[in-house]
Amino acid sequence: MCEKPLTLSLAEADRAILAARQHGVPLMTGQFPPLPSPGGQSQGVAAGWQPGGSCGGLVTPPDNTRRNPGSWLSQRALGGGLALQYALHDLDWERWLAGEAAAVSAQEAHTNPEIDIEDNLWALVQFQNGSSGSVGVSWSCQDAYTERGVIGRRGTCDHHQRRLVGQLTRGKKIDINLGDGYDWRTFCARGSRCDRAVRTGQPFAITGEDGRATLELAWLCKKRP
Repeated sequence: MCEKPLTLSLAEADRAILAARQHGVPLMTGQFPPLPSPGGQSQGVAAGWQPGGSCGGLVTPPDNTRRNPGSWLSQRALGGGLALQYALHDLDWERWLAGEAAAVSAQEAHTNPEIDIEDNLWALVQFQNGSSGSVGVSWSCQDAYTERGVIGRRGTCDHHQRRLVGQLTRGKKIDINLGDGYDWRTFCARGSRCDRAVRTGQPFAITGEDGRATLELAWLCKKRP
């Protein structure tokens, strides 16, 4: 299992995928939908954004934090930059909801001289199914704040910090408190899924190919190819 990003370049990703195939080694990328899964909530919410779902189809899936200058994530040679690290979470999530992208437009800015990488990124993604998404990430923000949301034709849903709230069809509302241990539970759940797949011989839900696809989308958000 490789943490995200799978690699720092598409060429490296291709070599990793090929090596895994040639040696019969299952390859998993540390990416998965960052939605809660208590009682199957994750799959239920995801299904709601399909054309026939309770929210009537995805229209747009609309995050900020501060990065320590001494962190390895602030070094381009180690972390790959903002798009390949932090924004990759949101890009991966939007791919999970909407499918493959048709076009990407993005703007990066380097405003913090204490770090080696761009510290602000704003991207617009047009998906092949006709929906659109936006991603805004910042390592200059003074508040460690995260929010993700989706807008459907007949409903909305927001995941901010550790709460999931939404307005669905026929007046139905959801308000789920994910709890203080939500972040750690997601990492534990991912490790458990990986372990279970290896022990049972089942394929990974998130493959190396999935990691490469999101990595390609992240590279499209960068100034340099």
